[in-house]
Amino acid sequence: MAKGGKGGRGKRQANSKSAQSKHKKKAKRTTAYTSDQSILVLGDGDFSFSNGLLDHRQSPKQIIATSYDSHAVTLEKYTHAEMAIQRLTAAGVGVLHGVDACHLDKTFQLANHAFDRIVFNFPHAGKQRVHINRYLIQEFLASAALFLKRPHGQIHLTLKLRPPYSNWGSETAAAEAGLCHVDTLDFDSTSFPGYHHQTTLKDAKHLDIASDKAAKACKTLVFQLTKQLAQLPDARKVPDRTAVKARVKRKQQRAKKQKKPSTAAET
Repeated sequence: MAKGGKGGRGKRQANSKSAQSKHKKKAKRTTAYTSDQSILVLGDGDFSFSNGLLDHRQSPKQIIATSYDSHAVTLEKYTHAEMAIQRLTAAGVGVLHGVDACHLDKTFQLANHAFDRIVFNFPHAGKQRVHINRYLIQEFLASAALFLKRPHGQIHLTLKLRPPYSNWGSETAAAEAGLCHVDTLDFDSTSFPGYHHQTTLKDAKHLDIASDKAAKACKTLVFQLTKQLAQLPDARKVPDRTAVKARVKRKQQRAKKQKKPSTAAET
């Protein structure tokens, strides 16, 4: 009896440790930001994410929040945008409008900046066509790569990793832009109080990112410059920026040509 009792206790302890081990394995690693990071937020339609980010970091320092639309169109599209913008500006967050994530060098007003984190949540071209959205991702990553702090700046691209979104070829586009995929994080919208998904088109279907089903599919893909590109001078901090950008683009083009045929044929 005594031996059996000890054996039973041993098994229970082993099962308990096994359960704890499984729990640790299942622990989520979520998207997070710290107050010492410089952050550029792109395509924040109603600026609800940037407001949530402000609360998440508990600091307005080094945040620049942007929208693709003009100020007037933003206020027309989104009911709560005006209040959100007022709160950001009052806190000291930089707010810019008319910023095209695919052409930052032409539309971003602070061209000499470089960032620890560049964030683009749920980008969409407004049309449910894979090739159009794939092109958007390609252009965004190539553009954003020039604005990363070297060597450890990161691009955070959040998508719903289910078809058709998972067919947009994000990792292939990253490789073409001289970036490497270094991590995938769970995107927990509750970490950014008040954030809700907005669509490019005002009347388009919205994604309920707070629902359990959507939450499981929403992931943040983390990209960094390849070691080769990270060693190049920062294109915004040298006199001859054109020459450096040309070198970066040549490397990006070479990477694109070296793609495997199976990858190029992805649909």
